[in-house]
Amino acid sequence: MGKVYAGYDENGKLIRKNIYGKDRKEVADKIRKFQNQEEAQPGVFKKQLVSDFITEWLFNVNKINLKQSSFDRNESTMRNQIIPRVGKHPIAKLDAMMIQNDVINKMMGEGYSHSSVKKAHDLLNQCLRYATRNRKIPFNPMEAVIMPSKDKFEKKEIVYYTEEERDMIAAIAEFRFGNGKPLYHYGPMLTFMLYTGIRPGEACALKWDCIDWEKREMVVRRNAVVVKNRDKDGDDDSNYVLIVQESTKNGKQRTIHLSDTALRALKVLKTNLKQYNSEFVMTTKNGEPVRPRHFRNVLDAVLKRAGLKEGGLHSMRHTFATILFSKGVSVKVVSELLGHSSVQVTQDIYIHVIPEDKVDAIKLLDAANSLNDEPKAEAASLDVNQIMDLLKPLNSKQVQKMMKTLDFLRNVDVDDLDDGDDADDLDEAYEVEDDD
Repeated sequence: MGKVYAGYDENGKLIRKNIYGKDRKEVADKIRKFQNQEEAQPGVFKKQLVSDFITEWLFNVNKINLKQSSFDRNESTMRNQIIPRVGKHPIAKLDAMMIQNDVINKMMGEGYSHSSVKKAHDLLNQCLRYATRNRKIPFNPMEAVIMPSKDKFEKKEIVYYTEEERDMIAAIAEFRFGNGKPLYHYGPMLTFMLYTGIRPGEACALKWDCIDWEKREMVVRRNAVVVKNRDKDGDDDSNYVLIVQESTKNGKQRTIHLSDTALRALKVLKTNLKQYNSEFVMTTKNGEPVRPRHFRNVLDAVLKRAGLKEGGLHSMRHTFATILFSKGVSVKVVSELLGHSSVQVTQDIYIHVIPEDKVDAIKLLDAANSLNDEPKAEAASLDVNQIMDLLKPLNSKQVQKMMKTLDFLRNVDVDDLDDGDDADDLDEAYEVEDDD
């Protein structure tokens, strides 16, 4: 059985037509014949709406060579940006001025980012180029549409933390009560991200087979993404699933040397979750990878206890990069560690913090880390008294606030505190984050 997508009905619901045959070839032939018959009817294409054509193109052509996560983004762009703005026009009457005013300029005026506007621009361009090549329309109106440059958009500020704040986050994330129970089971992964710069999706997809303890290295080769479950209708959280892709965002694997702090955090995490015996570094009780939304809940709780501004999981990655830049690490080295597709991507994101000097990236992190002064046990973690002793020499309002929190935790009964992130208790939830 095959499916043909033929636009939306009057209620906005996707129209699906099932095509049956005894084998794949027969189904493919019937689909082609169906499409040709639709197009051969006199005046049909001239009257066909943009909404119908782009939907059919998206599901039957564009989808073929895309990862599911990329297709989900394209469908979202089509439904939320293109169809509401120009979907009601017959495709034969769509011109450059309509697109420029109703899509590009309006999105800019509504405060959309350069990335969002460009996604709409590029998707519409691909669709209309296909229509032109198949002689559906005489020319592609997108050739006359101007895509504004990045400097015309308000740049969104990235969230990152100082070295002192980084140490506060790591201390709270790895806190253990007197009986050895961790306050946050997944907390050490925040420390690991702060000292490796891996993406949230890469952290959730990380498996133990990627860690070489002897060489002190990690190979980043997978990425976890939340995608739409195409077997279900609707857009609620239950209709999305987490999948692990056997490639990174840019398709290239990279090797990262692990600092003492990163290795310690990894060992503590292994201890925290050893009862689940999973191939994933960060796992649920069922041995499945943890969703980014669950992990984000841990970060939110840690930042709240530390009295720090809110930041998404990417703020751990941004902190890693900005601290390296502050130590004089070259843009090229940081770009390679982050796994960016090009040095230009790194420069665009961190232009305000990039110095020129070049130094060793990873060793600088350990040298600056005030938590690394004490010898480490195989899977040791800092108790509250050690943390307070380490923070006493520091002088800031935030540290003082954290000292009060830790003083409270030192005297609290573990059974009276709801940590909210236990691997047994975390509920399923959906979140898609832009991943640079």
